[in-house]
Formats: sequence, structure tokens, C-alpha cells
Amino acid sequence: MVYGNTILTSSFLLLFKKNNLKTVLHVHESKYLLTLRNSDETVKLDDIDHFIAVSDNVVDTLTMDHNVQEGKIEKIFPFVVDRVHPTIDKLMLKRSLGLENARIIGCVGYPSLIKGTDMLPQLCKNIVEKKPEFNFKILIIGGTRKNYFRIM
Repeated sequence: MVYGNTILTSSFLLLFKKNNLKTVLHVHESKYLLTLRNSDETVKLDDIDHFIAVSDNVVDTLTMDHNVQEGKIEKIFPFVVDRVHPTIDKLMLKRSLGLENARIIGCVGYPSLIKGTDMLPQLCKNIVEKKPEFNFKILIIGGTRKNYFRIM
């Protein structure tokens, strides 16, 4: 069995499928990113044996837009059931980051196309055009030493 952890691996999974190996695709991308997955229209997602979907929206997109049979899809939500309640002084944290007078738009995780962080500049532009008085900052937490973001 071969496991693909993103829609971007679908064309590779189909190569393994040609060698009679079972394939599983873990889909966590949005509808928009699913449409961008591959410019080759010959890649049919229904040829993959099994799917793990992370939301109802992903299930709907796979079944309605890509003709994947519901019986091939297992929905597994990507969250922890037990809630963590950190004791953080939010005002002190905002002050330490220079954000005490701004609304915060947050993004947590490794910034990448798959997660939609590429759309943040467009979001900022739309906010500024429609609500120029809206005081906001974007705070991204995540990345690596070579690929990190600071408060924008």
C-alpha cells in the first residue's frame, strides 16, 4: 500500500496503482487547491483506492466535483479532542509584540501554498480597500530558520 499525504501526490499514487499497489490519499486541501492539483486532466482521483478526508467540505468536493464514490472516503478530523487552556496574559503578549491596538489575523503552521498563506496579500489588499480604517496585523507562527515570517 502507498500513502500520499497531499493532493499534490495524486499523480504519483497513480503510477504505483499501475503496478497493482493499493493507494491511499490523505486530502486536507481546500476546494480551490483541489482544482489546481494538476494541469493534466487525465489524472482521475477516482482511480485511487481510498481517501482520508479532513472535513465535510473535502468529502463534498471529492464526491461532487471529482466523482469519488463515498464508500472510498473515510472522514478523520485533524484535531485533538482534549482542549489545552494555556494561562497566557493576552494583553501582555500583544504589548510585547507591539500589537495592543490592532486586530490580529492569525495563521499557525508552516506557511505554504497548500495551506493558503499565499492568499494573505490578497486578503490584506481587500481589507485595506474596503475598510481603510481597520487596524490589523497578520501574525504567522511557524516555519523554519530558512523560511519564516515576522509580524507583517
